[in-house]
Amino acid sequence: MTGLARAAETPAFQGDPTKAVVKVEMTEITCRQFINYSFDKSEAIGAWMSGYWNATRNIETLDITRYRANSRRVSDYCKRHKNETLMATIQKVAR
Repeated sequence: MTGLARAAETPAFQGDPTKAVVKVEMTEITCRQFINYSFDKSEAIGAWMSGYWNATRNIETLDITRYRANSRRVSDYCKRHKNETLMATIQKVAR
């Protein structure tokens, strides 16, 4: 089973099973949830968040070094602030 398939089985990824689209309310993901997700799921969410925030800043390139550094910052912050939302954390610590 792929990481995305496993992610689709978790409550945060649940949608109407009769529809092909899986919806996730990204603003509701907490740090506690994020740090407890599997590696595959956290990577998928991290990639989406990175694209979202880069788009809001009109950044059209993917800087892998910056992505990894921001991922580390977000994970470290989340471990200390488990009740924060992931989006709020990214706003505070991502560069």
